[in-house]
Amino acid sequence: PEFYPEAVSDSPDLLLPLLPEIGAVGAQLTPAARVQRLNPDLTLNEAITSVDDLEAAGMGATEVEARLAEWAQEHDDLTRRLHPWIDTPGYRANGRWGSAVDRRRAADRSMQCWRQTLITRPGQGSQHLDFSDLCLGDIPALPVRLEHVTTLSLNGVRLTARGSDAFIADFPALNTLHLNHNALTSLPESVGSLGRLNRLEAGFNNLE
Repeated sequence: PEFYPEAVSDSPDLLLPLLPEIGAVGAQLTPAARVQRLNPDLTLNEAITSVDDLEAAGMGATEVEARLAEWAQEHDDLTRRLHPWIDTPGYRANGRWGSAVDRRRAADRSMQCWRQTLITRPGQGSQHLDFSDLCLGDIPALPVRLEHVTTLSLNGVRLTARGSDAFIADFPALNTLHLNHNALTSLPESVGSLGRLNRLEAGFNNLE
């Protein structure tokens, strides 16, 4: 029988989880607990450090509350932006299937990349987001700008110049961009606006 990739309609768990409703309990959560709600991978000490960093930057309690609400909105916006993309029907591209499974993997990496902005760690100034060899097709613009990412690898993801342009623009601090093996006939226009870019790899394409 012919293979068809797993779809969201068959496996709703392929969608990213939304933040759990907190209702009246939310008023009882400490700021650190609310940071952990956004990033469950953080230890309590790391979450406390995240809040301490906000206070050290001169924020009072009201401003910290506003920043936590802003982060929660960013999480929600990012999740809802990625959901319809994950749910794109599967299709064959040069002998490979573009599928919800690969798009969910990329969505998880995008979400984890965003979560890195919730806390400052030593050496965080050089972050790498790698989608290489996931069969994704075009990638939507994100509702957030990930200015801490300095290397973006999109080798072999089957993107197009127009369909990836807005996504690449969401990474203004890139110094390295990998676009190999995408059958591109031209580069995304946003590449020209990356002022810090000093390494561009775009081999095995059809550039004119």
